[in-house]
Amino acid sequence: LQHRCAYHVWKLLYTWVNEDFRYYFQLFFSSRKAEPLDMPFPESLLQSTNVHMHTVLDEGFTIFLGNQLKTMHNLRLLNFNPVYSQVALKSIDDVSTKLQSALFLYGNHLHGLIQLVKEDADYHSLRKTDLFKACERSPELHFSNLISQLEKIKALLKTTPRSKRVEKTADNKHDTQFTVGDVYITRHSNLGAAQIIFHLVSDESLSQMDLTSRHGCMDGLRNIIRVCHEFGITTISVPLLLVTEISPELHNESWCLRRAEMVFKSVKGFMIEFAKYASTPQYTIQFYLPENIDTSVFHHCSDMIPAIFQTTGPLFADRKK
Repeated sequence: LQHRCAYHVWKLLYTWVNEDFRYYFQLFFSSRKAEPLDMPFPESLLQSTNVHMHTVLDEGFTIFLGNQLKTMHNLRLLNFNPVYSQVALKSIDDVSTKLQSALFLYGNHLHGLIQLVKEDADYHSLRKTDLFKACERSPELHFSNLISQLEKIKALLKTTPRSKRVEKTADNKHDTQFTVGDVYITRHSNLGAAQIIFHLVSDESLSQMDLTSRHGCMDGLRNIIRVCHEFGITTISVPLLLVTEISPELHNESWCLRRAEMVFKSVKGFMIEFAKYASTPQYTIQFYLPENIDTSVFHHCSDMIPAIFQTTGPLFADRKK
């Protein structure tokens, strides 16, 4: 089994590295001779120059969960999507990122990300979402591509009995539509920072109303946390506000803080509930905010974490005079 895993890792790396190796090899020797390159600049690196840059905010915490038997976990708060940003911002050390991703595929420490989607099963292909663009940047060499996986999910959806909440019409309009709170999974080897994408189905009301524990998306979030505990997904990235972008007309600061507090407390409860299924004693939870979030909201969310989670405080040593 170890030899087979090593072979698959080598096969992935060989194809990935071969694309850029010739360029960097000639770049090194041509710089020593001060001669111009005679080959075009890689298109993948040209795309990275058009990436919109913004102020990156990132804070980390060590938290403890449980009352009698405490478990220690890592928590991060970001103001950017950890998967799409790493795919877009390609750099000279991109090969190391691909190596790390290839090793994660055959380990027990998978990385997952929650992606909000609409009810339509063709949401990614029709709207050309960030996930769709990220998957198109480099070839998928291990799993089926995103479109093929979505087609299989759509075919399975047609044969799955629908919930009573969905009223069928004569033209079978809902045969290829999900309901709010449904979750479907796609697998990837070319995203770098995530191998599992959880597609959480939401609707417009999620970005307009106050969130309660009975909302369908909270049930979906609970199921995602359970799957992570059962199948060795030790790092999970969660959209803290459960929205893709912030609208100043709808989402003021108080709304953002109420939503953040609700998600913080819900994830904490889910982590404690499913601790008995944990495949590893330690997890990393990454809460990410939309890129257009105000800096003050980010800092208020950061200040909220020690009040909800039990965190480690700094240790001060008394100096003897």
